Amino acid sequence: MLAEAQGSNNAHNFVIATSAASSTPTERMRITSSGKLLIGKTDESVINTVGIEAHPTGLLAATRDSNVPLIANRKTSKGAIAQFRADNVVVGQIGAETSNYLYIGNGDTNLAFSAGSDLIFPRGTNGAQRDAAIDLGNGTNRFKDLYLSGGVYLGGTGSANKLDDYEEGDWTPIVQGSTSVLLLIPRIRLVILKVEMLFSCSGI
Repeated sequence: MLAEAQGSNNAHNFVIATSAASSTPTERMRITSSGKLLIGKTDESVINTVGIEAHPTGLLAATRDSNVPLIANRKTSKGAIAQFRADNVVVGQIGAETSNYLYIGNGDTNLAFSAGSDLIFPRGTNGAQRDAAIDLGNGTNRFKDLYLSGGVYLGGTGSANKLDDYEEGDWTPIVQGSTSVLLLIPRIRLVILKVEMLFSCSGI
């Protein structure tokens, strides 16, 4: 182990180096004069160099070249793998549920991802099943456009609930009335969703 003096003001870094027998020591880790822990690197001013940094302010930074910089592994039970807090209040988590789906969200409102089924679906607390309970947007927080290559099931999962096409056309109603009453109805431009339904329209 070496204590290294740097600069005219005698600022010191605490350096740990290792070596094989009869070899020049190679630095492995250092604590800088500002209290930062560096592993595998010597420059505390550049995060984008390979190595690990732990700052006394609470910052942790890991940089790895062409490979995964972070692995979090939970054993024995399913549940949260990473938990996120703001002022010590849990605001979200990432975890694994019983079928090894990854889920991400907050409390009982989560999304799960299944690569094997090519599926993204809603999940509840700790990734538990939660059907027909989570909304997508609301009246004042709306998404803009929705791009689909298939259909949409509205109000059910049967074939009659599937909207998979639309047609545009003109519809001119036929109006019947007495000679003393004249009812004018302009031509109506319709966009008709193709659903299996029957309707009738009559006027007097």
